[in-house]
Amino acid sequence: MTDSLSNSLTSAMRAPDPPIVTPNLLPPSSILGKRTRNVEDEGDEDEDGSPEATSSPASTVEMNKNVELFVKSLAGNKKLRDEYARDLREFLVSPQFARDLMLYTAILAILQEQVKTSHSKAPFEPTRKTLMNIKGTAIHVLLSGSLLQYKGTVSLNAAMKIIQEHRFDLPPDIEQNHADWANIKKLAGDTLTQVRGRIKKQC
Repeated sequence: MTDSLSNSLTSAMRAPDPPIVTPNLLPPSSILGKRTRNVEDEGDEDEDGSPEATSSPASTVEMNKNVELFVKSLAGNKKLRDEYARDLREFLVSPQFARDLMLYTAILAILQEQVKTSHSKAPFEPTRKTLMNIKGTAIHVLLSGSLLQYKGTVSLNAAMKIIQEHRFDLPPDIEQNHADWANIKKLAGDTLTQVRGRIKKQC
């Protein structure tokens, strides 16, 4: 499908229709690789004796009638809204650096929307696997000989560090949802208290 679109676009670009004036991020002289030459400039040459010229960005597309129709057809087939069709047209005629920036901006917008959507969901309910792993983490922390204190924030911070590193079935970016992360932290603290009480009874 990608090859088909590429071939269609290439055919449209090679069509002999006159170009349509379209807005670009670079001036026409930069897009076409030409500069306006005055009579005084006609004798200017570089050190090699060749006329001075500017390079043109290979990624810039000159919009002609066939390309315009191709963009409209593509947007129509995908049922894009008018604003998205305009974005597609602008993307096509933009230089490469602008296209890269547009794509990266779109990716960031999608990630931001995903985080926003995840925050609007129902509160996270830990799975059985998560609960078992948190309990195992609490036992590991309390039986460790490297802790200076086995109560308070010292043991809790050690447990949370392990949970954050190994995830234990937790959703991605749960730390960004302060309510859900606070519940996990409370769960870890309660589990540490329960395990600590059982250890004391057995001693």
